[in-house]
Amino acid sequence: MVEAFYLKVLTEAFNNGKKPLRKIPPVIDVEGMPVLNLNHIELLTDDTGIIQHARYALPHYPEGYCTDDNARALAFAVSSDAVYPSKLGSINKELIGTYAAFMNAAFNPETRQFRNFMSYDRQWLDDGGSDDCQGRSLYALGATILNTSDSDLRQWAAVMFQTAVTSILTTSSPRAWAQALLGIDAYLSALAGDRNVQRVGDQLEERLISLFRNVQSEGWHWFENELTYDNAILPQALIARGAKNPETLEIGVNTLKWLVAQQSARAGHFRPIGSSGFYPRDGERAMFDQQPIEAAGKVSACLAAYKATEDNYWLMQARIAFAWFHGRNDIGTSIYDPQSGGCRDGLCLDRVNMNQGAESTLAYLSARLQMDVVEKRQVPIIQKTNGLARTALPTIAKNGSLPNSGVVFSGSEIAT
Repeated sequence: MVEAFYLKVLTEAFNNGKKPLRKIPPVIDVEGMPVLNLNHIELLTDDTGIIQHARYALPHYPEGYCTDDNARALAFAVSSDAVYPSKLGSINKELIGTYAAFMNAAFNPETRQFRNFMSYDRQWLDDGGSDDCQGRSLYALGATILNTSDSDLRQWAAVMFQTAVTSILTTSSPRAWAQALLGIDAYLSALAGDRNVQRVGDQLEERLISLFRNVQSEGWHWFENELTYDNAILPQALIARGAKNPETLEIGVNTLKWLVAQQSARAGHFRPIGSSGFYPRDGERAMFDQQPIEAAGKVSACLAAYKATEDNYWLMQARIAFAWFHGRNDIGTSIYDPQSGGCRDGLCLDRVNMNQGAESTLAYLSARLQMDVVEKRQVPIIQKTNGLARTALPTIAKNGSLPNSGVVFSGSEIAT
């Protein structure tokens, strides 16, 4: 009798285990692409901002927040809201408000610069952030000005941009200049005629061109004596400025083409410069660790070149870079996790870094959104509503047009 009782209990447990407690949304859509999953971004975001690091798919609270990632998050949120306004709705607007409020608090009116690091107990850990933080903040503000439909948010971003923009001239990082240039390009697309902003943009453009002229030589068509991180942002900024200056466009396109050659494996897949040593001129390049920001940067830059030249070569290169996230890479392993909606932090020699931090996840999401737009894909979205996941279909017209044709993604303005 006892054996029969336990057998009955085990049989019922087994049968019940085969029945899902709730319907799980699909992680692959009909085109074989992962569903656009925003759950991890929501998990990383609390009422202060987005947590910068994760342990596996869990927010790592002890390392707090940074303006760099909240700027990335704001740029992505306003861009995705412009593409999918009726589907993201109040959830995305809440995220936008959180990221914008963080940046508002990060701004130091005494220095006219943005602080970067905040502890989990909301204490600022610096008075002024890195040069790159300043450039990235200006980019996020420019993307907000161009893409938001909220007039109050646009006005806030415009005033903040105008107050902070001249401080970028005190920085020495070429990447900060490039990020700021992309923000200036977005700002002027929405608010043309601001002579002060135009003046700052002209100075930054000339600085990048001067770097290139002073450093480049036969076999080394670059701005610096080393390929390091977020490389594609440098030619991308010049491509964006090139609409008014053919020489600037030529330098941007040619340096991007050289960079593509340096980051292409013989098999044809994307192989970014590794962060464990980078690639010094006349030295050996590091193969690993490969970072998601490099793949996203190549997507943005190549799509900017595609828009500027209408050359399908650049669309192909953007596809190659994006495929890196899904396993077309040196170890044949997906970096993106469709179950959590997060992106893993890097590709190592024999494994994937399993942590899913904010920078990596936002790199994937921004690249994904750009590719969805240019490929005219209608991709289901997973997002949380009152703690439960649901699937929605974005609103992209059949002809590929967007609700806002000036949408900016990671510094790349895409018109379809």
